[in-house]
Amino acid sequence: MKKNNYSRLVKATLWSRLPILRIVAAMSLGIACSHYFAFDHFVGSIVAMSIAIVVTMVALAFKGRELLRQSSVFMLMIGFFAYGLANGALHTRPIIAETGGSIVYGYVSKIVKHESQRCRVELFADSVVTSATKYYAINGLLTIEDSTYLPHVGQRMCAVAEIIEPVNRNFGAFDYASYLRNNDIQFMSRTENYELLPCDEQNLWTFIGSIRELVMNQLRRCNITEVNLSFIQALFLGDKSRLDAEVRQAFSDCGTIHVLAVSGLHVGIIYGLLYFIFSRTVARLSRKVSIVLILMGLWFYVLLTGCSPSVMRAALMMSAVSVAPLFDRETNVYNSLCIALFFILIVDPNALFSVGLWLSFLAVMGIVSMSPVLKLFYWPQNRVGQFIAGSLYVTLTAQLATLPVILYIFHQFPNYFIVNNLVLVSLAAPILYIVVLTLILSALPIIGSLLGEYVVNGLVDFVMKYVDFASSMPYSVTRGIYFGTPELLALLMIVASIMALCIKGNLRSFVWLVRAVVVFCVVEMAVTVFESNKTDVTVFDAYGRTDIAVRQNGHVTHFLSDLEFNPLLTMVDNYNVKHRVASTQMKQIATGDVIIVGSTKISYVCDWYDYDVVDDSTYCVVSADLLPPIGNVSHVHFINTQGVRNRHIWQRAVEREQVASVDYVSAINTYVFEP
Repeated sequence: MKKNNYSRLVKATLWSRLPILRIVAAMSLGIACSHYFAFDHFVGSIVAMSIAIVVTMVALAFKGRELLRQSSVFMLMIGFFAYGLANGALHTRPIIAETGGSIVYGYVSKIVKHESQRCRVELFADSVVTSATKYYAINGLLTIEDSTYLPHVGQRMCAVAEIIEPVNRNFGAFDYASYLRNNDIQFMSRTENYELLPCDEQNLWTFIGSIRELVMNQLRRCNITEVNLSFIQALFLGDKSRLDAEVRQAFSDCGTIHVLAVSGLHVGIIYGLLYFIFSRTVARLSRKVSIVLILMGLWFYVLLTGCSPSVMRAALMMSAVSVAPLFDRETNVYNSLCIALFFILIVDPNALFSVGLWLSFLAVMGIVSMSPVLKLFYWPQNRVGQFIAGSLYVTLTAQLATLPVILYIFHQFPNYFIVNNLVLVSLAAPILYIVVLTLILSALPIIGSLLGEYVVNGLVDFVMKYVDFASSMPYSVTRGIYFGTPELLALLMIVASIMALCIKGNLRSFVWLVRAVVVFCVVEMAVTVFESNKTDVTVFDAYGRTDIAVRQNGHVTHFLSDLEFNPLLTMVDNYNVKHRVASTQMKQIATGDVIIVGSTKISYVCDWYDYDVVDDSTYCVVSADLLPPIGNVSHVHFINTQGVRNRHIWQRAVEREQVASVDYVSAINTYVFEP
């Protein structure tokens, strides 16, 4: 009896220490269900939420009834689950399936990629008119080709655009279509015929866009080179639209891509700068006014950087830490994390599927849970040693906590991340401080120009040269690491067990860590055995080139239409890594070639005039743009690597009885079947 009471007391204590956790967990579950199971029952969700709130209020009115008060917590969780269900469905809309010409009218909400004569923008469209339907108030991506006057954030525009289908051509890697859906993007389009419209009304994004332009123009007057300006724009404002792809890849290979993405590191630096300014001036008169001014400046910076989930997380946590002493409350880091996640999901439910959000939260969890344990083993007495040891511990714990997501998403690991982070993260704060100082002194042309030309350019040039050197070193990065969902979950169990062991330090936590390691090993072995014993055929396309991958008992033969086309070879490598291929070989394939897999016959056609080579094949892989109807064929399973453009030809062939029956599949991404 006493043991049961003790267990209840421990559970109640843990439950009460993180009161917001139950709400966040319920709401996150509702958002996930809405996203993966396409729940859109708004009325039922709202009714369930209303009932839960009413029951909770009634339970609070009868405090003497213990059972009713306990049930109110459960009903409150149901209410937030229903809210997450409804809110998630509201923010998860399908991508427009229609392709072809359209008229798009809206305003620019974000610059995605900015080049000299080409620009890709995120557009909030008031209306999109296609040949069949008219859509209202949706988000989309618009690529502007051969543009002379490029738009800015908040700019209204009208375009005659072609809607294109988002396709993930990089097999086994980044899923672009899912990325768009998770970011509430409903269409992709491109145009050369557009008009920039006068913007009469002022909104928040117009104001933020004008401030960004003002900041960049002021820095440009200080003789900072354009290449360095693109780096500062990413470091200070979180805008990577002008940054070269080679520079991004170099930072990624070094394990320091987070330096370019405005996150907790940058928000902390800006918070420290604001605290230093106001604590020395306003705080002497009023501490409350000082905190208000610090938070106002911090949230203005958050708006200036575009309100990404990682920035929101850092700003919300710092706001909670700053405000808590004013109300004589102690702050709990884990509770602050839950509060930050709660407000982020209220504003944007799709943030739950943001990689940046998960990396940010996991990094903070790793730092606050594991760093104190490392300090117990060694902590220097001098300030220089403490700075180096502290930076080393933060880097190690953050990397360990985010390792499962990094391997799952990016399929690579930076081997020299410790040294690279010590160098580049240490330089991030001085560069930001000097950039702010240069902005302030830009009103004085001589001083601002000297700072920009010699100090800012010198520091940024050093960073660029170091990144180029570090990324080109031998064995700087290990590529080709594939982690599926089972391995991700098992590795997350290991990381969570390590965190629990560092926090509690008891035998039970160690036992859970051992169990997690055993589960990971079993999962890894099971996946390897499953992949090595499977037999299937995968057809996928890389910009018009075809690969037919035949897998049998761990051996894969790739039949390629082009043995020297790099995107196709990249797909081959990704496929081999994903499926843990023991041995592989590549062969050239041409029109009329036939692949025999067991009793299955696969014919390949790559030119429209070679349709006569097709007979009663079980499968026919078609890479021609326009293939005329095929006669004298009873039934063929067509796999077309050019998308949906040829579908009407096959349908017309069936209607004219030129083909008895057609089973048509678009394999512009991938198509897998078992022979």
